[in-house]
Amino acid sequence: MEQKNRQKSSPRVLTLYRTHELRENISSVLGQNDTSYLAYSPSSPRDICELSVKQAPDIILLETDTEDNGLSVIPTGRQLRLHTCAQLLLVSRSRDRTAVIQAGTQTFASGCVFPGQMPYLHDFIRDTWLGDTPQKILIRELILSSLTQAERKVLEILLGAPNDLLSSPKTIANQKTSIFHKLGLKNFQEVRHIFRNY
Repeated sequence: MEQKNRQKSSPRVLTLYRTHELRENISSVLGQNDTSYLAYSPSSPRDICELSVKQAPDIILLETDTEDNGLSVIPTGRQLRLHTCAQLLLVSRSRDRTAVIQAGTQTFASGCVFPGQMPYLHDFIRDTWLGDTPQKILIRELILSSLTQAERKVLEILLGAPNDLLSSPKTIANQKTSIFHKLGLKNFQEVRHIFRNY
């Protein structure tokens, strides 16, 4: 990720919008900053994933639905994270704190943008693309808060840290299974993909 970012001058952004208001805001803000972006109104979750894989964006802006506080976006957001290497930013009108946190953590998002923050969207996208942001760190910690200290250590090893555990293979295997279950991921490949592209 870091090497790729050094080779590019700006991120490639894919905007998946539900309202024309967002499309106009995106065009106004990103167009003024010479950001490479594509705005698209998808017709189905499958359509979303196929387009996203084809475009290979660095950042995906996904507008949530206002009718359910944005929670219906969770399955789509998860699929986008699993099938692309892009970081996900949710665009939400919801002011329900629980719903915003749930959508952010369950989609493995890197942040959430409210309509009032649109004037700063370019900076927000660039900061997210270049490295850690306060939102990214907080969401990641909320995701990992369900894991025990031992499970977090196993997760670090799965992601490439030195293996200095003294636990038995059976114990470690059980901890891996627990990690997959708590994160809602199927296997090691999904875990590695999600956290290496954060």
